[in-house]
Amino acid sequence: MKTKRSTNKRRVLTRYSVVDRERLISQYLSSGHSKAAFCRDQQINLGTFCGWLKRYPVSDGFAEVTVTPAISPPDDSRERIEVRFPGGVSVWFPAPTSTEETVRLIREVALC
Repeated sequence: MKTKRSTNKRRVLTRYSVVDRERLISQYLSSGHSKAAFCRDQQINLGTFCGWLKRYPVSDGFAEVTVTPAISPPDDSRERIEVRFPGGVSVWFPAPTSTEETVRLIREVALC
């Protein structure tokens, strides 16, 4: 719920509930406007709104993926690592041969 509170200055501070913040972020994402234009229209401080966006990260649901066609069918006798993403997507990787390769793979997958 949006509540206003007066201060000694002529400015009025507005507090937004979590529901209001999420609603405004959703409206912003569907509006097609820049952050500045949306905040101006909604009379929200741009810095405040950018803080909300950082706290409520929004994903468009897509990640860039480069696919290299396999030259030969995968060898089922090799060990593999399966990564399961939200939404039911699973990706198989050949098991890394060293600790450094395992760490690199985990870091790359974490960016998705």
